[in-house]
Amino acid sequence: DDDMPAIRQTLSMQQMVEAVKYFGFSLSVEQARVLFAYMDRQRNGNVDFCEFAGALMLPAPGMKLLPESAYDPDVVCTAVDALFDLMDQDGDGVIALREMEATFKSMAPGWSVQQLLPLF
Repeated sequence: DDDMPAIRQTLSMQQMVEAVKYFGFSLSVEQARVLFAYMDRQRNGNVDFCEFAGALMLPAPGMKLLPESAYDPDVVCTAVDALFDLMDQDGDGVIALREMEATFKSMAPGWSVQQLLPLF
């Protein structure tokens, strides 16, 4: 929905698959379905940014890196809002690919986006 602030927009499964392809990765139909179902905590057929960020923050089984409160949606949204502001370098309310790449490169000089993505 283009009228919503970017942080509150949602991602459809098709958009997720297109983003994955854009970054040079591929998912089978089953992998995409499982990944999307994992992120869609509200089970409404869309993933909002807080669901997406929360899914990225969840630890691997047996590896609890942060206190339980860190996975609370309100805490995640606060952190996501701060990260969004950091990445939205021109302040237009949208994180363009060039802004995302610039942020990643500033965090890890010399690394490509393809090398950084698996870390997230």
